[in-house]
Amino acid sequence: MNGLVSFIVINKDRKKILKVCLNSIFNQTYKNIEVILVDNASNDESVEMVKKYFPQTKIIQNSQNMMVSKSYNQGIISSNGEYLFCINNDVFLNNDYLEKVLPKFKIDRKIGSISGKLLNPQTKKIDSTGQFLTLARRAHERGYKQKERNQFEEGYVWGVSGACALYKKEMLFDIKMEQEYFDEDYQAYLEDLDLNWRAHNAGWNSYFTPYAIAYHHRGITGWKRRKRLGYLNLSSEFKFQLIKNRYSTFIKNENLANFIKHIPFTILYDIYLWIFLLPKKPHYVLEFIKDRRWIKKAVSKRTLIKKDKGDLRWLS
Repeated sequence: MNGLVSFIVINKDRKKILKVCLNSIFNQTYKNIEVILVDNASNDESVEMVKKYFPQTKIIQNSQNMMVSKSYNQGIISSNGEYLFCINNDVFLNNDYLEKVLPKFKIDRKIGSISGKLLNPQTKKIDSTGQFLTLARRAHERGYKQKERNQFEEGYVWGVSGACALYKKEMLFDIKMEQEYFDEDYQAYLEDLDLNWRAHNAGWNSYFTPYAIAYHHRGITGWKRRKRLGYLNLSSEFKFQLIKNRYSTFIKNENLANFIKHIPFTILYDIYLWIFLLPKKPHYVLEFIKDRRWIKKAVSKRTLIKKDKGDLRWLS
């Protein structure tokens, strides 16, 4: 494999961890790369640090925080690579990561995304070995918080973790919605689940290899109290954003038969989500009922996906 790999890193005031991330990228044994930093109005001299230590980096400097999906789309549009590597700034890679993952695209022409093994650098436990869709229709990072025992073999998975995802550009072009690869109505959270679901419905495959190792400081950029479970670490605003994104993802990607089949599991999970939001912010119920714009947008994008595909295979 000798195709150009475009790394896209999003940053907001995380100069120290960003430096570690970029060091791991530029130290890859596979050298045919370009690196694009999308900086969302950092105030900690992140951009100055990158210009000093990584001058070959292409920098997109936003005057405000564009959040995750918009920022990744900016990077993708500016990229030249055959492969797009969307990576959190709190992830760092073993130096042979690309060398281990890129050959896996040869296994199957319809492999559109690949992930290696993500570990927590503090605990050495698993962070992700691939993403799967649960009965409650939520994203599950396989092996999360399990002790690493090489228990997950190489093979196909449902999707890949958005923290460290290598995509084939051909796939991203196939599933984009007009000019959006990641859905820009998702300010944060579940944008990777939505993209994985769209790719899966469009007939693309995802693959996992345990021989490529990366490390993820999960929660360092967004959680309030990192010892708690993920959802409970979020602010009320982000909890509400996650719930809306969850329902938007259903509207865009789920078919009726599967929706009915999984209702008992989805209801139980939704009760959990709302229970930990409403006691502190009961007004979000009224806001949820009042603001229907996000529903209309999701329906519109479902129609757009169907139109772009030209058939109904994405519904099966």
